Amino acid sequence: LTFNGDTASANAIDDYEEGTFTPVCKYGSSGSYTAYTNASSSYGTYVKVGQMVFFNIQSQIDNPSASNASDVGVIFTGLPYTSHAGNSGANQYEYNTPSMRIGHWSEGNAYPSPYINPNDTIVVGFKSYNNGTGWTDIKSDEIYRSSGSNYFVISGSYRAA
Repeated sequence: LTFNGDTASANAIDDYEEGTFTPVCKYGSSGSYTAYTNASSSYGTYVKVGQMVFFNIQSQIDNPSASNASDVGVIFTGLPYTSHAGNSGANQYEYNTPSMRIGHWSEGNAYPSPYINPNDTIVVGFKSYNNGTGWTDIKSDEIYRSSGSNYFVISGSYRAA
């Protein structure tokens, strides 16, 4: 097999890995986060090809009422690789492209748009307003349920450090 005159061995992928990890859903603010202790299942899978990491997270929180506060954000820790430091300005988030689905979402005028900070292993729960007025953290009271459970499905890719 040849590509542009090169043999396949010259174009071989030299860094390929598949695996699992355990993401942890947390709530809090200003660097002080507490894990939801009632997470019945939370798992992640990934494929790393070169510097690119493709991941999927599924997490279920039973009765997510540990914090029903409008000033407390939601994050997921435990990505398998630290993200690339990025460039300054708008390009610092290059390759960080997660999407999120939340089972019971109370925000009718916004949709979940999580992101990964440069040089980090955390998916930050973020939301974007439908009317284009901006972005802000997903708050704990937006996933609150007095009974039952809530689930999250997050998938995306990012450039590893």
